[in-house]
Formats: sequence, C-alpha cells, structure tokens
Amino acid sequence: MAPPRLRRHRALIVWWEGAQPVFHNYLKKRTIRPEARTFEFLDFFSEWRGPEDVAQAFPTLDRRILARAVNRLHASALLEAEDEPAPPEAGILQWEWGLPVKLFHMAVRNLDYASNFQQQLLLYQERLAKAPQPSLFKNLDDAPHIPLPRELTANHTPLDVALLERTTCRQWLRQPISLDALARLLYMTWGVTGCHVDTVTGPLLHKTSPSGGSRHPTEVYPVVLNVEGVPPGIYHYSVEHHRLERVRAGHFGALISWIAAGQDWLANAAVICVMTSRVERVMWKYPTDRAYRVMTLDLAHLCQTFYLLSTAMGLGPFTTGAFRDVRLERELGLDSAWEPAMYLCAAGVRDPSAYTSLEPCVRRGEDGRLHLDDHLWKPPADAGPAIEME
Repeated sequence: MAPPRLRRHRALIVWWEGAQPVFHNYLKKRTIRPEARTFEFLDFFSEWRGPEDVAQAFPTLDRRILARAVNRLHASALLEAEDEPAPPEAGILQWEWGLPVKLFHMAVRNLDYASNFQQQLLLYQERLAKAPQPSLFKNLDDAPHIPLPRELTANHTPLDVALLERTTCRQWLRQPISLDALARLLYMTWGVTGCHVDTVTGPLLHKTSPSGGSRHPTEVYPVVLNVEGVPPGIYHYSVEHHRLERVRAGHFGALISWIAAGQDWLANAAVICVMTSRVERVMWKYPTDRAYRVMTLDLAHLCQTFYLLSTAMGLGPFTTGAFRDVRLERELGLDSAWEPAMYLCAAGVRDPSAYTSLEPCVRRGEDGRLHLDDHLWKPPADAGPAIEME
C-alpha cells in the first residue's frame, strides 16, 4: 500500500521566542521548535503531496533522509495524513469565529488536573512560595467618598434570603429529591417562560436568565443519581416539551466524579447537570469573535440562577468547570466542536452537620472596614491596612 499523502496541518500556527520559531498545533496541542529548513518543507506541503512529489521538489536530498524528515514533521503534528482520523474537536476548523477564539477554546480544554487533595495543596504551596496571595480588596483611598447606609437587614425579601444563604455545597445526604423538585430546578433555570417575536428573526425565547441576542445557546443534560420516580441515567432536558429524554441508562455517579477531576463528593448528589453550548445558535447571529464571550456569559447567568433556586428550595448547590472534556462529551454522545460541554452544576439534600456559616469570621468595624477573623487565613504581605487581623 502506498504511503498516504500529506499536507500542512490546518491547525498550525507559528510564533517566535527570541530568534527561535515555535510551531504549535492547537487542535492536537503539540509544540515543537523546528530546524531551519522546516519553513521550506511546510511551505511545500500547502496542498496534498505524495512521496514522489516530495522527491521531485527536493532532488538534492537523499530519499531516506527526506522520508525521515517528513515522518518527523508528521509525528510532530505539523503535517496531517489524508487518511488519519480527525480529533473530536476538528469541527472547530469550520467555525466562523477567528483563530484567536479557536486557540482559546482548545487551550482551556483537556487539561491535566491534580487528582487528590495533597496534590492540590502542593500546588497552592508552590504558588505561595513564589508570591503572596493578591489583596482581596481594592480601594481608591485618595478619592472623595460617600459612606453608604449599612442598615440593610430590616426588610429582607425572599431573594435577599437566598442570596445571603447561598454557598457551595460539597457534602450531601444520600437522600432522594422529588421529581417535582427536579422539574422545578430544570424549568426555572433552563425552561421557557415566554417569548417575543422579532420582525426579522421571528420568535425569540424568554427565560429566567438573560442571554445575548436571546440566543439561549445552553443545553442541559441531567445525570440523575437519586430522584424519586426517575431511573438513574443520563438525560437531556427538552426545553420545548419540558421532559426528560433518556440518553443512557445506568448509575454514572462514580464515572462523572472521576471525569470531574476526581471530585468524589459529586457521587452523593441527587442530580448533576451538564451544561453544553450549541455554538451555531450564537455564531449564526454573531459571527464576530466577541460572541464567544457572550456564549460563556450565558452559562454564568444560568449557574447563578441554579444556585439561588437550589438554595431557596432548601437544597445544596455546587458547580465546577474542572472536567475531562472529550471523555464527558463522549459519554453524552455530543459533537465536541458544535456542542462542547462547558460547565457542571449539581444539587442534593445538604448534610446539615457539614454546614458552617461564614458570618462569624467576617464583620464590619466602626471604621467601616471588613475584619476577617478566621484564624486559618493569613493576609498577603501587600494587603496594607485594608484588611485587619485580630
């Protein structure tokens, strides 16, 4: 069988570090610092080339040396073969958004995570050894200022209560939540509450969270672990029909915990919701690069809604952006380019014995400054008088 034809990889970029050029394949995350003639070779491989094409283009080079050089370029992901399988994310090469967005999207995917608490602690200690933690506050001390009223607790609304009680939960009781509770979480976070008709684009959806251009690109896949009347499994929440559509049946708590960088407590949640982004919904209306930011902001709005709603329902919410992207997308049957997994949120019955209020370690003195009294916390060296420890 003849060797496959090769061409310069479509996801290849180059920059300079001093006098040294650096080649990087952002789709495969491969970086090399090449030899001098690499530019010449890559220029030649601007289209599909076979072995005979290469031999004719470089007649002064020994064929064996030439073949080894071409093989190295292929092995380093600078060249791609005509018959090689594409990575799951290869569809981003067809995105209308520009190269900077594609670079960023791939740069923050498929990362290596610390697999246990000790590794995380070591990383934090290394960071602290290099530099202290930045100040938690910013003040314009020389600017004219107006003191604000501090008596804000007299007439709390239900939203005020949910905001003040909102906190991330990592310890749940292994108790089920009701189907009604799950339905409420899904509908009030991701469901349609109304619509309006645009004269150009037609009907646009309204939800409890804002979305740039009313595009609402976020989909949600509930991984049901402990919900009354719902068999465990991976589901898709159909916004149009307000129903659960089963993707896969089974118990996936341990698997999702491992996919989520080993965050074992997730296996005790009642439901884990995987949020994905339907890229084309945003890109269709906004083909410019800034739309990627709009798409991610949509996730943040929904996350806060989920947090406040869970809190108001007496449940413990949790979110994380740490997970193994391709593996999670494979489990959900997603197209990694056009519907990537972007965010996880979870809820369950909070373990009351594990809940401690943060209020005792934060108080405001007569001078108006916040005093952080937690004895486990040490202020950064450059914090100045903005933070006072007692």
